[in-house]
Amino acid sequence: MHQYVQQRLLPLLGALLISGALAATVAHAATLQPQAYLPLIVKAANTPTPTATSVPTATPGGLLSAQEQQTLDLINGLRRDAGCSDLKAVGTLQNAAAAHNIDMITNNFFDHDSSDGSSFSVRITKYGYKWSLLGENIAAGYTTPASVVNAWKNSPGHYANIVNCKFQDTGLSAKADSEGTLYWTQDFGRPQ
Repeated sequence: MHQYVQQRLLPLLGALLISGALAATVAHAATLQPQAYLPLIVKAANTPTPTATSVPTATPGGLLSAQEQQTLDLINGLRRDAGCSDLKAVGTLQNAAAAHNIDMITNNFFDHDSSDGSSFSVRITKYGYKWSLLGENIAAGYTTPASVVNAWKNSPGHYANIVNCKFQDTGLSAKADSEGTLYWTQDFGRPQ
């Protein structure tokens, strides 16, 4: 069994199963009391360990690649089915999501927290998104938009983020490591 799964994912799954929680809520001490939602992390089986060779860079201006746009289209389809409006891609969230994938690939880890230990809400704030509500989904090893969206759809915590009608904005990044393993980060936001 992959070392990461043994050391990080199995204890996390055990803790979630014991507590019954599939999504964590974090209240931040701020005027508007923003909230951040983290689902269970999804990583495809047999995902190789990333290497730092040929690390991609964030897309300037927050434009989505064709693959990212296809993923967003599938997600917005799920949102419409649930009675929610479509998410719109915004540059600040897009750049935060891309930077997180690059960080995970470069520093050989898989987590919502950045390699420096800061939370995803700190990362998103650093990229300039002024938020009242945040969420994040991450995944690794899924080779197509359909496969990652299907995995998130079948995970209650991830799906809750996707169909949370309070979210209005998104950044969605798919980045490959040097071995071709795709890392996916989707940040969800509601502006202040």
